[in-house]
Amino acid sequence: MPPRRHLNLVDRGRALAWVQEGIRLREIAARLGCSHSVIVRLRQRFLAIGSVETRPRSGRPRSTTQRQDRYITRQAFQTRTTTASTIRRRLRVATNTDINEQTVRNRLHDQTLHARRQLGRILLTPRHMMARLAWSTRHLRWNRQQWAQILFSDEPRFSLEHDDGRTRVWMRPGERMIPACVRRRRAYRGGSVMVWAGISEHHRTPLYHVRGNLNALVYRDQILRPQVLPMLRQIGPHAVLQDDNAPPQRARLVDAFLQQVQINRMD
Repeated sequence: MPPRRHLNLVDRGRALAWVQEGIRLREIAARLGCSHSVIVRLRQRFLAIGSVETRPRSGRPRSTTQRQDRYITRQAFQTRTTTASTIRRRLRVATNTDINEQTVRNRLHDQTLHARRQLGRILLTPRHMMARLAWSTRHLRWNRQQWAQILFSDEPRFSLEHDDGRTRVWMRPGERMIPACVRRRRAYRGGSVMVWAGISEHHRTPLYHVRGNLNALVYRDQILRPQVLPMLRQIGPHAVLQDDNAPPQRARLVDAFLQQVQINRMD
């Protein structure tokens, strides 16, 4: 660990007391974990001015005014995806003040604004929103024992199109979900692969790769019969299947099969 270059006020007082006791300067430096030159300068300063306090320093003058700081923050709020270089150019045009991009970031950081990746959100219709709210309200007070009887299943499609997520937005803590910080996109862009799986509190099914289209016949013969039925028997007599409203899962063929084998399905 490199030796310290500066000592706090308490350590300076300790060092001065040891100097007055006649302890060697190198030993004092070793005790405080600093270099020998620090103790030498400390003693010289005390002999010259009679104090070990740090003298006030003016520091480098601030490159922007408070009004310019507000302008920088306002630019970030007006368009959340605005980059630091763009804000810098706008500030130069508006106030004839030229600063570097890091200064822009520092001013935004002072206002707790940091560049973060946008949250992707699928577009939902008002009908979708009302249905999801109603479902959540119905199950709001379910306990863990009730949820343990559910086999959650889904067949997500993973897009193979590359998305590096380079777009950044300026946001404060807790602003991740506000509309200005959310990027709207279409689901499943480009090529994709679909898989199905089910999971409960203590069980999970194997991952099934859906080849081709998932229709009602494939869902019944390749997923429900070999995958879902054995798993529901492991969960217990009150097990419930949770799937979604995809057309293959709501087909009459599938409904008839579930009634035949007496599988309870969550609304």
